[in-house]
Amino acid sequence: MRYVCLCLLMFSFSSCFEVLEQITLKNDGSGTLNIKLNLSQSKTKMKSIMLMEKVNGHRVPKKEEIKKEFKDLVSTANAINGISNAAHTYDFTDYIFSFSCDFTDLDKLNSLIYAVRKKKSKKPVTRDKYVDYEIDAKKMKRNFTFAWTKDYLKLSAEDKKVFDEATFTGVYKFARKVNSNSNSNAKISANKQAVMLRLNVIDVINKKKTIKNTIQLN
Repeated sequence: MRYVCLCLLMFSFSSCFEVLEQITLKNDGSGTLNIKLNLSQSKTKMKSIMLMEKVNGHRVPKKEEIKKEFKDLVSTANAINGISNAAHTYDFTDYIFSFSCDFTDLDKLNSLIYAVRKKKSKKPVTRDKYVDYEIDAKKMKRNFTFAWTKDYLKLSAEDKKVFDEATFTGVYKFARKVNSNSNSNAKISANKQAVMLRLNVIDVINKKKTIKNTIQLN
């Protein structure tokens, strides 16, 4: 999704976008991941930007480059033992992009994130636990190890505006009922089988709020 995110940074005025992360977890630790990047509220601006060569000194990626990034992501995912049915969608009309896959356990997602970061980063990367599930303790953890503040501060004032109205929504669904969760900003559904966390991205960047959460199941 780095090319799509790069497009966001090209805006010379405030914009809106949403990142949606959804994990459906079975009792044995297997499940499904769905990630969606929704730029539909900025589609008019996006269409104009995609016609340009450069904006604010940034080169605008072509549609074929963005498509290739998704194809590479799916190939990387399918090459990991324990991940299957990796797929993607891209909509260049409303500018909605998604990625999904099945996993045998949550640690396979950690392997996927590591593989993608290692492939794209010019610097050495560590293999962290972004998600974890303790079957015996019936406990799921959503960790967050990225340090964005330093990179954010390097952006120009105009580029920073793109994050002003951006949101992150995490939805975690379970076969068991939820007893509790550690993040005060997260809400447990009425049927107690899902937890939703919705945050402004700027609050996460500035460390005012966090994506981290420990969910205790029944």
